[in-house]
Amino acid sequence: MTEESMQTPPLKRYVQKALTAALLMWTMLGCNEGPEERAVALMEDLATISEQHANNCEAMGKAFDALLEKNKATITKLKTLRKGKTEKELEELELRFGPRRFAAAKKMARTALPCAKEPSVIAALKKM
Repeated sequence: MTEESMQTPPLKRYVQKALTAALLMWTMLGCNEGPEERAVALMEDLATISEQHANNCEAMGKAFDALLEKNKATITKLKTLRKGKTEKELEELELRFGPRRFAAAKKMARTALPCAKEPSVIAALKKM
């Protein structure tokens, strides 16, 4: 355990891990433009929600939950799309979509982390 993780409250660490998992999930996807574009759009939607509800954690959690429930089947499908892609294909996808994914993750980290203790945010992020 690092010194930093020992100083970070457990719930905040959980939200940080969930956001990291979301970024990694969409960063490591290997798929054609349609599903990759959809993955980035979902992440951008989560970032928009986190910005819109930055001062209302309960509303943020409810909005996250609604978006993730609506896209449950898509998220499940996106988790398996990396299979069969070459390193070159994955690198090309990262060059094409990486900046947008990173920007969305950065927005989410800035606006969602203060809501780390909100049960509705935690429950929603577990769906990823």
